[in-house]
Amino acid sequence: MKPVCVLRISCCLFFLSLLIAPVLSLPETYHPVLQWQSPVSGDYPYVYGPYGIALNKSGLLFVTMDNNAVNDPKILESFTTSGTLIDSWSPPPGSLPEWFNIWDAPAAIAINTSECVHISNGSRIYRLQPSGTPYWGPALDLSPFGVSATAIDIDPADRIYIADAVHQRLFEFSSAGQYLSQWGYDPLNRPAGIAVDPASGTVWVSNQSYPQTSVVRYNSAHVPTAVFTSFGSGTEQADVKMPAGIAIDSAGKIYIVNAWTSEVLKIDSSGNLIARIGSGGPNPALGQLNLSERSDVTVDAMQCVYVTDTYHHMIQKFCPNETVNVTPEFTPNCTPCCCCCPGAPSNGNLSLRLAVGSDSATSFWLGLWTFLGAVAIAGCLLYLFRQRKK
Repeated sequence: MKPVCVLRISCCLFFLSLLIAPVLSLPETYHPVLQWQSPVSGDYPYVYGPYGIALNKSGLLFVTMDNNAVNDPKILESFTTSGTLIDSWSPPPGSLPEWFNIWDAPAAIAINTSECVHISNGSRIYRLQPSGTPYWGPALDLSPFGVSATAIDIDPADRIYIADAVHQRLFEFSSAGQYLSQWGYDPLNRPAGIAVDPASGTVWVSNQSYPQTSVVRYNSAHVPTAVFTSFGSGTEQADVKMPAGIAIDSAGKIYIVNAWTSEVLKIDSSGNLIARIGSGGPNPALGQLNLSERSDVTVDAMQCVYVTDTYHHMIQKFCPNETVNVTPEFTPNCTPCCCCCPGAPSNGNLSLRLAVGSDSATSFWLGLWTFLGAVAIAGCLLYLFRQRKK
């Protein structure tokens, strides 16, 4: 073969590999694993309009939902990570009228170090006590401070962080409800989600101010250090469009519900895009999301992601590809009462369900890209070698 032909073929292979490269530009890919919606019971379906979601240390998911059933309405449910319903809770005593207001539906949820579940519908935070039979404990009344909680999170010191979209502020309270601090305003207009990095104290907030929605990062002193309107670049740029719930994993990676694109964005602490999880779709197919401005996300120890697919009335689970995912799963073997405790199970089994995730499409493109690149380099070296012999 003539040297010129070798050079031309090598150049073509090189440019072809460049076209394939964008497919592999994101470090991680996620695949859908599971979706669930419990069967209808009584006059309401479980997981109806799911909003907030949180995972406790025992591997139980707690989900808040919008429910206006006349008979026995439920506003909180717990599931295993495989979608098995464990228990459900009616509104706290004396709070029924406000729970019926659809705009006051409990979207905010967080769990403290004692496994106490906190949910809020605005001016009060209700707590599900973990000791003995689960019961609603005394509520934290935030109305004297002019607070209306849109989203909440709790740090390792049990301090409660609140995003208040009504008053465009962020608040910090002690576990007993003592006011500690507040901050916000510019560049914050409508905070809708909040998450605190347990290691650094960095606070991440989703800002739904229209028309320019954003994600704001604050340091531990509550000073804004970055405002993100997009993540990534080029073909893999993801614009921030109506961000909602936020979660942070044990490695410090951030997961953001991007409601208007119906996907979850995974980024690092510098704002580099790592993965785009899920895709928008009108049908409740596995992996297709139809998210709202109040949808939420949580993540387990193996970086599997759980999303409240609000408009599909489902919970969807995604796991990273090319990894072995070991998902903690609580298997109850006791009476219904004691199994439902948000605390560590006393007579249940914490088993491990092993699932190997793989992405054959990604492996194919990676292999093809590597092969073309290697052939192109070999061709160029052969051309240079022949030219040198002349």
